Formats: sequence, structure tokens, C-alpha cells
Amino acid sequence: MVVGSCGDGRAVIEGTDDAAVVVLDTSGVEVRDLTLVGAGSVRPGSAGVWFFSDLPDGQVLGNVAVSQVEASGFVNGIEVGSEHAGNGFRDVRIEDSVVHDNRDAGVAVYGPEFDPAAPRYAHEEVSVTGVTASGNVDDPANTRRNTRSGIVRGGSVSRSVAHDNGGSGGAGEGPVGIWAYDSTGIVIEHNLSYRNRTATLTDGGGFALDQNTADSVLQYNLFYDNHGPGSLVHTGQDNDAHHGSTVRFNVSSGDAHDRRGHADGRPDRGAGQGRQPGHRRAAGSPARVAPGCSCRNREVSRRGSAVPPCLLVPQPVDVIWT
Repeated sequence: MVVGSCGDGRAVIEGTDDAAVVVLDTSGVEVRDLTLVGAGSVRPGSAGVWFFSDLPDGQVLGNVAVSQVEASGFVNGIEVGSEHAGNGFRDVRIEDSVVHDNRDAGVAVYGPEFDPAAPRYAHEEVSVTGVTASGNVDDPANTRRNTRSGIVRGGSVSRSVAHDNGGSGGAGEGPVGIWAYDSTGIVIEHNLSYRNRTATLTDGGGFALDQNTADSVLQYNLFYDNHGPGSLVHTGQDNDAHHGSTVRFNVSSGDAHDRRGHADGRPDRGAGQGRQPGHRRAAGSPARVAPGCSCRNREVSRRGSAVPPCLLVPQPVDVIWT
């Protein structure tokens, strides 16, 4: 099934208090060639395109796509969600779209609360390609948590741009331009992330592989002039779910430039183009700043940053820096 425009020009759908296009418990749907305009509603579920599954556990829906869509004025521009672990969507494609001036996120993928002792993932094989997200400023009334992204087994973000997002959120975590958490097998490559902001002392960076993210890769990306670190690998969880990831061949310039964006709110441990999880560092092993940023195969330019863009924290987490 295709939901889209026909004839000359692109159809415009104006949302009110809900999503402009809702796909509930259905597979084989493509939404394309639409301009979706929201009314600035703060009602949960307000999205330009909202794919959602509340089917019983174990039923996975396949082959859904969004392409050449512009979405603005919603809580989230494009949203893929699931009520239960293991029953979300497989083979999700979000391509060549623009999501801007939404309250929370340009693109949000989420599921139920993650259990690191018995990992299960709501969605599989999610691909985001050629998407531009800007002006998604976050929710100042939300003081509890970030505005969601994760619960994915296998996925990628490529040829996408995130800029001028964040700066208004009230939570003690997030936002980040492009990131994943509670996920495994994610590849984030060939992207641009710049001028993303935070209203607190946490995050506000370019890219992140955050808590409970395993066997993922962050490579060939450019990030600059973000409040927080250009790239971040971090967990505050006392478990073994955060492991086996690789960060390589990225370029950072002018990140962490105003002492914001620290993963735990403390400026001596949280900033850096390449910060490993500080919450789990080995006993008696203090954080070590590498003034010359000797991270191999990576170019870093400080441009007068207040804190070094590269900070390494020794601890027993399996992260490969090359």
C-alpha cells in the first residue's frame, strides 16, 4: 500500500492534535511524497508519520517505508514505536526526508523498557538514509528523560544531517544530533552533525552510542560546533550490555566548546571527541585527558575549546578506538 501524492506537486496534510499519517499494526506500507504540517500539539502520538504496533508478543511486521516526506510542527517528525519487545517492525526504511521544527525529535524509534539481563529488541533492520533534521528543540517541560531513540537490532544511519537541534529540554540527559541506545548492530556512517545544543550540562553532542548499545560502529562522520562532545560512547548502567563497539575515522572541530555536554554533568570527566563510559572506570584509575588527542586515524581540531575534544577514561568496557 502506498500513501502519497498524485498529479502535479506534493499533497499537504495538516495535522491537528494527532498524527497526520497513522499506520497501526500493519505491514507493507510506504508513505511518500507528502508535506505534513502539525499544529504544534504536545499531545503524545502527535507525529508527521507514526508507525506503531501493539500486537501480542512475537508478531513482527515487515516492510514499511517513508520517503520524500517533509514533517514539521509535531512532537516527532517521523516515529516508529512498539508496545512490546519482539513485536515491532522489520525492514524499516526512512529515506530522503526533511524533519524540522518539531518539539522533540526529527526521527524517533522506540520500544518498551529494555531489560539488559535478557535483551530483546522491538525492531530489526532499520535504515535511515538521506534525512535532514533541524530545529527540533526538545521539550522544556520534560524533566524526566530524553526524548527516545533505540530498541533496535540491526540498523544504520547514513548520508544524513542533524543540525541546530536541542537547547530547550529540561531533562538531565540528551539531546544528541544522531545517536542510538538500548540497541545492537548499529552502523552510523557518512553523516554530518553540527550546532546541536543542550540546555543543561549533559549531552548536546554530535553523535553517540549510548547505554546498552553493543557491537555497533561510528565511522566516517563529520561533527562541529556542538555544545557537547563530537562523539560519545557512554553508559551509566551497571551491566554487561554495553560492549564491542568501534569508533573510527571521524573528524571533530570546535565541539564541547562551552563546557556543556558532559555525560554525567561533571566537566572533568564528561567532554570529549571520544569519551569512553566514565561511570564504570576501574577502581583507582582516574580519567586521563589526552591533550594531543592521539586517537589514531582521526583528525581533531580544538579551535579554542574550553575543554579538550578528546578525553579517554580507562575502564573495563570493550570499546575499540582506532
